[in-house]
Amino acid sequence: PVDQREEDFKGSLFLEDSLKSSRDLLSDIFIPLLENYAFYAERHLKKEEVIEKAVSVLDRSKRAGLCDLVDSLNRFIVTELREPHFYIKSACYNRKAEKTAMYVFPIQGRQLVAGVFDDSLSMHVPLGSELTEVNGQEITKEDLNPKDVNALLKGIPGKQVHVTIRPEGQTARTVSYVLKDKYRIPAGFSPANFDFRYLNDSVAYYKISKINPELPLDFASRLDSINGRAKLILDFRNNGGGDFLAGAEFLSFIIGHKFTYFDFEAFPSGHRDSVVVRENATPFHYRPDGKLVLLVDGSTACIAELVVYTLKTRYKNVVVVGREHSRGALAFIYEINFPKDNIVVATNCLDTGKFLLGGQSIEGKGIKPDIPVEIQSVLDLQPYQDKVLKVAISQ
Repeated sequence: PVDQREEDFKGSLFLEDSLKSSRDLLSDIFIPLLENYAFYAERHLKKEEVIEKAVSVLDRSKRAGLCDLVDSLNRFIVTELREPHFYIKSACYNRKAEKTAMYVFPIQGRQLVAGVFDDSLSMHVPLGSELTEVNGQEITKEDLNPKDVNALLKGIPGKQVHVTIRPEGQTARTVSYVLKDKYRIPAGFSPANFDFRYLNDSVAYYKISKINPELPLDFASRLDSINGRAKLILDFRNNGGGDFLAGAEFLSFIIGHKFTYFDFEAFPSGHRDSVVVRENATPFHYRPDGKLVLLVDGSTACIAELVVYTLKTRYKNVVVVGREHSRGALAFIYEINFPKDNIVVATNCLDTGKFLLGGQSIEGKGIKPDIPVEIQSVLDLQPYQDKVLKVAISQ
């Protein structure tokens, strides 16, 4: 876009030499950030109500310590704003990484346990049990994004977690456990980034877990093998995004001509401009007669959504398969640093404009699969029977 450079979107603000404490500074900036948040309408939120609730959280936290305040604000962002591009990192968490003993997934309006990593806990929490409450917080039908609910299950090792579950055909019961330092994640539960393999004589599979600078080089190095099959499945499930320049370079290997990557609408002028990717002049190209099948889920977000949308609209033979819409979260992240206490507020509330795909923002909407796959059991999920992948192979 005119008058904008990449550096403008990678800036960090440092709050230093203030007479105020980091705790007070954090309290001071939180409401102004919410005032500047641009996606209330897209996320079907009422700005006044959100800000009123945030003021209440700050009032209740006046006597809380810094770490407790960070916890309260992060919990508010997850449960009220539901914005993945807004969170607070701090030394409170950096002492030990947060862990989780289980994952849940929403099926037919219920949050079902889809993975348990603690052998002793698995005896008390059967796979497929419905999760109804976490540490006293009720899980409602509105909490359908697995990232939001799974965030409630995470914590520092040593923290006690209380969950209420309802196993299939049984009454509800409460289970308490203590988070451990390490859990054994079963092989295949989280596929490796850039995992490539042939699924049969006509189908190649390529897993992209993150859009990073290594992606274009890795993809180009595999093109001889990829082009040996008529169909390529690109798996973007659980891909939270990454580097938008790497995404553009990756796309240039597949789209054989110059193309518009996205439009950008500036605040507050409403001026629109476009980012255009020039034709890839290298000899590395995906076969022009190939078929692409793109896999998405509710955790496919940001630049991953941008890549999926661009392929869907710029390449002639594409189908999107998934159990749900993508996340609907496409924005730049800026950082506000409090060096004295090693706190970083990562937020899109300082954005200077909106990404537009096809003239519209996908915030809160995501990308709808062309072929929706109904998940009826946790066994339909990856890494179990992976019903989505089976449908993709059949297309």
